[in-house]
Amino acid sequence: MSVVFRKITNTKDLQKLVAVFDVVFKKKTNLSEEHLNILLLNYVVFNLGAFIDNVLVGGISAHELSLISGNKEFYIYDIGVLPEYQKMGIGTGLIKELKKEAKIRGISTIFVEAESDDEGAVAFYRSLNEEEVAVKHFNLSVSRDY
Repeated sequence: MSVVFRKITNTKDLQKLVAVFDVVFKKKTNLSEEHLNILLLNYVVFNLGAFIDNVLVGGISAHELSLISGNKEFYIYDIGVLPEYQKMGIGTGLIKELKKEAKIRGISTIFVEAESDDEGAVAFYRSLNEEEVAVKHFNLSVSRDY
């Protein structure tokens, strides 16, 4: 089995990536062609697919953040591999490829959040032997008045 990693550059592959995330995260996402094109044209959004025999089996979506300090970071918004292809090194390969892109962009830090009770995700990130930071995550509602 040979895995090819490549940047997602067309709406057809981006829709397939969204479908992979839907399977992995057990949700249903419907995005318009217009929204898919906006994502593809946005340099700060980096989508990468993992392909086996030209079939997309996993991927990662990361966003480049420019900090006030002048540094840049990648935030992994989604990473997922279809269940039948998990535990084969594809997720680790996606991280390695994202690190290559980070170096090209002058990014020194990549960060990702995992829900504490998502044992699979936590175990995956711990297997990378990277720094683990305990934080509290807060979602602020735009519609809520203070």
